Amino acid sequence: MGSPLLKQNNMKTKISLLLILSLLSLKIGAADYVDDINNATAKNEAGHQVIYEMNVGMFTQAGTFAAAQARLPELKQLGIDIVWLMPIYERGSSGSPYAPKNFKKVNPNYGTIADLKAFVAAAHELNMEVWLDWVPNHTATNADWVTTNPDYYAKAGGQMIHPNNYNDVWQLNYSNS
Repeated sequence: MGSPLLKQNNMKTKISLLLILSLLSLKIGAADYVDDINNATAKNEAGHQVIYEMNVGMFTQAGTFAAAQARLPELKQLGIDIVWLMPIYERGSSGSPYAPKNFKKVNPNYGTIADLKAFVAAAHELNMEVWLDWVPNHTATNADWVTTNPDYYAKAGGQMIHPNNYNDVWQLNYSNS
């Protein structure tokens, strides 16, 4: 009979070894999966495309559409078919991309509407799609509509509602036509 301490150390060693082997197999499996996608004959069919979600402000040091556009060929070379842009709208005071101030304006830190259109055109030239991440169920608490159209918002007891306790946004009311 071995000592309890020796048995405990053996168990820890076995668990550590299993964990390492599991992580190694995940790494190998992920690399094989990427190769399978990039080498697939049906790669461009629906369901077989590679999507890259991009936060424009964090993707390059400049954080602009123009700087991101310059890197599109690099993404294409990696096998990216679709660039999914996180919200590109003018942001409310919290700075969250999911707290838009105005759905008709781009974040001025990223550039202009013309810069966004140039980014999309460059992506299309590379046969890449561009998707916009849009969350239409709320706006920033300092959004333009808060003062111009307060009737757009859900209310309880006469007060606008923060959805899911997100204090930087107000819930839109789609029941109010």
